Amino acid sequence: AEAGAAPAPPARERRQLPSFAALRHCPMLRDDVRNAGYAGALQRAVQKTKESCKQASVFEIGSGTGVLLLMARAAGADRVVGCEVDPHVCALAARVAEDNQMPFGAVGSPFELVQQSYQAALQNERLRGQFNILVAELMDDAGSGEQLWPFFVLARRALMVEGPERPILLPRRLSLFAALVSVEIAAVAGDVKLWPLDPFWFCGAIPNMDGVGRRPGNASLDLDACEDHWAVASEVVEVLSVDLSEAGLETLRDQAVEVTFSCVRDGFVNGVVWFWHAELDEEFTLVTTPRRFWNCHGHRVPPTAGRGSRHCWKQATQALGPIWVRRGENVAAHLRHNTISLSWVLAEPCGSMMPQGQTEAWQQKRLVPLLEWLGEHRGVRPELVVELAELLKAWFQSVHAQDRCLNELAMRVHEENLGTSDVEAVLDLLSRLGQNPDVHPSVANHILPLLFGSLTAGATAPPVAPAPGSEPPP
Repeated sequence: AEAGAAPAPPARERRQLPSFAALRHCPMLRDDVRNAGYAGALQRAVQKTKESCKQASVFEIGSGTGVLLLMARAAGADRVVGCEVDPHVCALAARVAEDNQMPFGAVGSPFELVQQSYQAALQNERLRGQFNILVAELMDDAGSGEQLWPFFVLARRALMVEGPERPILLPRRLSLFAALVSVEIAAVAGDVKLWPLDPFWFCGAIPNMDGVGRRPGNASLDLDACEDHWAVASEVVEVLSVDLSEAGLETLRDQAVEVTFSCVRDGFVNGVVWFWHAELDEEFTLVTTPRRFWNCHGHRVPPTAGRGSRHCWKQATQALGPIWVRRGENVAAHLRHNTISLSWVLAEPCGSMMPQGQTEAWQQKRLVPLLEWLGEHRGVRPELVVELAELLKAWFQSVHAQDRCLNELAMRVHEENLGTSDVEAVLDLLSRLGQNPDVHPSVANHILPLLFGSLTAGATAPPVAPAPGSEPPP
């Protein structure tokens, strides 16, 4: 530096900016109800465990930015361990902990964040049977989509301390509630009607257009923010309630639930919505119940409930119908779930699937009033509705045909040895995809990358014979 010049300021430590992956945690971090509920439940769980077991050890699944780990540590837990698979989020969690004067320690220390998947944590021998409090915040808009149910069942077996005192789980129970709705996009700018767009309301339930009718899915909608666009069509029904502290391995399977909705108005039904209650303990239950169902339409919110922020959770919806219903009558639906994803279908089959003699009665009950309403209020001709129904039916058939071809292709390209005859068979399948009138012509766009990528790999790298006694490659 030149004489008389001011000394240069000390160099600041360069700190890596957080990854964009951390942005998904921001809505949760802004949810004061969620944060206060978990902080209080952890405080009570640690205190109760110390009174009965002398020491409290907490394990968290999917720690994210580490906020719940810090809460458990601040509550006085003797050991706190979390697992998080995303390395960028782990780095951010370490910075948060350091800035709060509670830095994570080394492997095996009382305060630790393990960078690995939950599945790997289950196999980690040094973690097995070490904990008496299990916590996670793995509820999505649909409630179970982040695998809270199977994770807790497996963690109870692998990570929890065995003994007379039962481990504490936060949350300890997850309950799902559903109702039928009538969705109609409201007019904008006073009188600009958008009802022709109603069929696209649930497009968020479709991962991509070739997935129509194949993959179970739901759209996430903020029902409180769009009350002008939907109306309640039935009472609320509790469709699922799982005691996470008791559920065993036998519950981890595909399940079917028969649900009966009691209708509260005359009109059309074209969707189902559902929301959840996560009971952390006897003093707090986190809920996503929308305003219109808050202690209304047969639904009761517990006195200990706190509504999660709309920034963090919306409600799950799925297209269903459309059918015409009348006030006071019951509508049956089938709910299928695998403890993670849910899908709905009406229990009343549509015309061609019904026994002979019942088709006309069903049409008079469910379809004719709907067609009459569309004609009177929307000017839609009945034949146009029928044509649209046939178009959707053809689309569904094309999707299922594509699936059959994809399954056959997958079987071919994963064989150890692909001969000339196999390649010819695959190409024949492709030609039939293009010529079959039941198959949408765009399906080949989804098959070609899978097919020729696999074929090229097989051509450039011939399979190696497995060693004697070894298993063939998957």
